[in-house]
Amino acid sequence: MKPLIQICVILLLPVLLFCQNVPDSIIIKSREICATGTIKFLAGNKNEALKCLNEAIKLYSKNDDAYFSRGQLKGSIGDYEGALNDFKTAIFLNPKNTHYYWERAFF
Repeated sequence: MKPLIQICVILLLPVLLFCQNVPDSIIIKSREICATGTIKFLAGNKNEALKCLNEAIKLYSKNDDAYFSRGQLKGSIGDYEGALNDFKTAIFLNPKNTHYYWERAFF
């Protein structure tokens, strides 16, 4: 019986680790930081924008908007591989947003 329990724990552990609930306050903070980064990017301050977008992703790794914005920023500085990776991640996180597909195709 003990090996059966160990197998169940091994199989269920990744599910339990990846299905953790994230407080709404963390998600909101990540989205606010992403918005700040996007504004800085549009204003031409790419270094500060990148810092904000990285912080937003670090805070909440499922923030598709942050990956999308960072992909646009990376594309604008010539990091096309990085841009594609960020667009792919944004699509994975939110496959219903058709704008993400268009941007990926562009790059």
